[in-house]
Amino acid sequence: MRASILISGKVQGVFFRVSGLSLAQRFGLKCITKNKSDGTVQFIVGGEGINIEKFISWCNGGPPLAKVINVEVTWLNSLPKTDRSQAEK
Repeated sequence: MRASILISGKVQGVFFRVSGLSLAQRFGLKCITKNKSDGTVQFIVGGEGINIEKFISWCNGGPPLAKVINVEVTWLNSLPKTDRSQAEK
């Protein structure tokens, strides 16, 4: 399974992406993340559905300094084309 997760609120500059990448790796998920120009953070994760659900649950709170307002999840059909976790600047 694969999902695109878009998080809004105070989510940039609070270690959201770094924390999310670490958690995704612990859950065995493939993950790509980036800060968007509108102030949101996006994750695209792939792996077992139960682990994606756990990751989404974490995104609703995020790291301690984050203030999450909204989490938008779009389920995608294909698996990620990358085998590595990465963060885009």
